[in-house]
Amino acid sequence: MDHSARIQARQYRTYLLAIFTELAEELSPGRGTVPGAQLAVIIDGCSTNAAHLGPDRPAAEGLALARTLIADA
Repeated sequence: MDHSARIQARQYRTYLLAIFTELAEELSPGRGTVPGAQLAVIIDGCSTNAAHLGPDRPAAEGLALARTLIADA
């Protein structure tokens, strides 16, 4: 992976973290950073997993995991 691709990947993950933290903060004021970071990890992990194993493999569990996280927030 070249330098510009690494920068783009980092920017994308920083952007995901910011969006999910903001959404989580709206759902659960005062707790947004933890669920937001967890959602970002779920999304990132699911997309990587789906790219390597396909969308019907473990990545398919990401939606249920995200729903549980949001419900618990």
